[in-house]
Amino acid sequence: MVGGRVTRTYVLTLRECPKSVNAGGGGSRANHFVASREKRRWQGAFLAELMIAKVPKGMTHCKVDVTIRWKHKNHRDLENYRHPVVKPLADTLAPPKGSHAPRWLPDDTEEFFEVTGFRFEYPPEWPSILSKVELIVKLTATYEE
Repeated sequence: MVGGRVTRTYVLTLRECPKSVNAGGGGSRANHFVASREKRRWQGAFLAELMIAKVPKGMTHCKVDVTIRWKHKNHRDLENYRHPVVKPLADTLAPPKGSHAPRWLPDDTEEFFEVTGFRFEYPPEWPSILSKVELIVKLTATYEE
């Protein structure tokens, strides 16, 4: 289709997830330097996954659906993970103005970036012996053609 919109879906799977807010992820309870280092680490992880998946730049809109799969069902507060996951992802897709980082989206405001789901899952069978958690990020990207 020439001159129209096209939607593509990409799935990023990481075998870890950011620390919860209570453990220093997202900066709410950690000192500024620790929180900043953790956020940069996750921006790097998301950047690597976007490059490996060959996600094209130039999105006009991106819907994000996040699932954190845990091997064990422990007491966890879902909201303590939202900011530590979503903020570095948004800043990876739309880095601050003046940054030399690759840019997938024009901005990370709701006009361009939308979180449509954020959930935990506890599968009955755990496929990996290498990790106890999986972070699955589904990107539904819209492009102008």
